[in-house]
Amino acid sequence: MLFRFLDSKYTISKRTKTNEKGIKHLFCRRFDVKKVFVPIFYKFVSKKMKLEEQIQLLTTAFDKGISANYFVKQDMYRIDRMKFMHFYSIAATKNYGKIFTIENKAIALTIPDAKFKVSLLMKLKLIYYSLGIKKTPDVLYNRRIVKKFHKANYKNFIWIWSIAAAPEFQKQGYATKLLLEIENYYKTDIALETTTPELRDFYIKNGFTFISKIAVRGYDLYFLYKKSERKM
Repeated sequence: MLFRFLDSKYTISKRTKTNEKGIKHLFCRRFDVKKVFVPIFYKFVSKKMKLEEQIQLLTTAFDKGISANYFVKQDMYRIDRMKFMHFYSIAATKNYGKIFTIENKAIALTIPDAKFKVSLLMKLKLIYYSLGIKKTPDVLYNRRIVKKFHKANYKNFIWIWSIAAAPEFQKQGYATKLLLEIENYYKTDIALETTTPELRDFYIKNGFTFISKIAVRGYDLYFLYKKSERKM
């Protein structure tokens, strides 16, 4: 089976596995990100951080994330599947929002009003490479819940899709710096969701108001909102 994943460290390499009879099976080939997705998506490379580095940062930061691991198929390709999922979110953000980075230490994906569109081809790739057929209905259901909540409660806001610091730079203030940078850049209200009480409390300390907790498929979502004093 051929998988085209994002991992520049394993350009056109092969994995083999030997069963009890000594028969070798080819499981995976990996391709350099530039060869697989150029020219369509290579234009999305950030000036401050290369695309591969952005994907790697998000993958390591959310390696134990509740929602990411619930949706991504849990098999020997889990890390590769997570990488494609984060590539998907980066591509959508580059089209409809803005990516904020602090060198290779932290990253945030933001989209105005949480509105974005992705081609049918990319959606099918996300299902094939990351989610699998069984999890797709759960993803669609949870997405509908979030969109419905946004529409009922918010207007003219910035949605933080993801914000993360690399594991070795966590709890050093980088996420707080990104939140301030986002607020200063947009000068409008900010909305986000998180999946743990610990992160909920972190955002509350940074000026967010806890709005609601909703049980979606696989986990709980905490909705938070911050009204901007500089709203234009």
